[in-house]
Amino acid sequence: MKKFLSNLGLPDIPTANNPFLDEQEDIDEEPKNPVENEKLGEEEAEDDTKEEEDDTKGEEEETKGEEEDDTPEKEDDDKSKEEKEKTYVNIKCLWVDKTNVYSLQLLQNEKADYEAVFSHGKITFNFCQNTLKDKESTVIWEKNTTNETKTIKISGSIEGDSKNKNEWDSFVDDDEKAGLKIKLTHGEKCNQNKNHQTYFKIYCDPEIADSEFTNSIDLSDFNADTCNHYIYAKSIYGCALNDWYLLKRLMNEYKIFFVGGFILVGLFFCAFGHKFEKITLVIVMGFIVCYFVLIIVLNFMSSIVNTEKRLWIVLGIGFALGGFIGFILRAKLTLLSIVLGGSMGYAMAEFVFQFIQGFIEWNPQYVYYGTIGVCVIAGVLLGLCVLNAVMIIGTSVLGGYIAMRGVALIFGNYIDETQFVDLIKNREFEQLKELRSGWVYAYLGLWLILAIFGIYYQCYGYKKKKSSGDYSKM
Repeated sequence: MKKFLSNLGLPDIPTANNPFLDEQEDIDEEPKNPVENEKLGEEEAEDDTKEEEDDTKGEEEETKGEEEDDTPEKEDDDKSKEEKEKTYVNIKCLWVDKTNVYSLQLLQNEKADYEAVFSHGKITFNFCQNTLKDKESTVIWEKNTTNETKTIKISGSIEGDSKNKNEWDSFVDDDEKAGLKIKLTHGEKCNQNKNHQTYFKIYCDPEIADSEFTNSIDLSDFNADTCNHYIYAKSIYGCALNDWYLLKRLMNEYKIFFVGGFILVGLFFCAFGHKFEKITLVIVMGFIVCYFVLIIVLNFMSSIVNTEKRLWIVLGIGFALGGFIGFILRAKLTLLSIVLGGSMGYAMAEFVFQFIQGFIEWNPQYVYYGTIGVCVIAGVLLGLCVLNAVMIIGTSVLGGYIAMRGVALIFGNYIDETQFVDLIKNREFEQLKELRSGWVYAYLGLWLILAIFGIYYQCYGYKKKKSSGDYSKM
């Protein structure tokens, strides 16, 4: 009994007077017959030995049971830690990285699937959609067997599910070859423990366009005896996009310059935009003309700005041209009011849509452009009717937005307009939801605070100077 109690980790308790035991053991009585004593001693020794063996077995079974019970918990903990460390969002066609964006939209073929024949059969696949041959899988392997051809889904649907995500990532090999790698998960069962998975590795090659893509497919590392299947290819779409995202990379590389410029201009607009209205018109026109020059060049002549130096030249020409136009028209205060009204409307549309887009079920792309159109028209009309009010409110809202974008360049995690539009176009709503972190709302809050401060400060200064007749204008 003592051994039993000690095995439980309890202190030795005299059992004769223990009220918690149903059966009392007589520890004082001893048999009077020595033979009986001897026999009894032998029996007790045997009993003790058996007890010790039973106790040892019990301890081993308890330890084993505890280890078996702990194992699933440890595995679950390890899995949960891994999931917390690395979570993936299902990506269909476009991936927004911190500094780069990759899109396979132009490789999507709605008329015919891509096919590649090799020694183990034929691979059929498509991008941004399930294959036309099989509506439930993005990659199919028609495997040659002894008697027949067996069709295997070696990846799942483009939609994915809560547990299986299609993963995208960029890479740079040891030989400095860069590109895009994609992991397509949740194919059909490969064995008892694993499903088929397909890995695409698309090397960046600006010389290989859509029509030549099929010829670049390499299946030399496709292992028919495993559950993981590797497909290599070359394409211009393995390169990061070079349109508006080239400007984004430039802004990140020269962050100090752009952060300083944005914050200074933004605070100037908030505090003195109305007071120094002629300078404001020059700067605003510089931004607007530069923006339209970039639209033309990056969308229609992107090949001429494929280097940082050329992009700096385009930015300089656009801003100088806009500033020159603003200088010529500096006396046209009605024009300034209209421009500020339209700019204020655009900025407010961005602000509003950041909040409402999560609740839109109808086509978000049309709602986005519709919101911008309505807000810009309303701002222009307001600018025509209420000159001073629009100049104060417009410079404050626009200045708050510019300063906020400068702060966002420091800390990151802000979805800019280009990313926003591209994600909506490609219906990457899950990725968009993931990117809309608390940082986005913090930036919007900062923008609102700066705009309110600017409106209050400029209105106060305007009234004070107007009453004294000393509201200087340049």
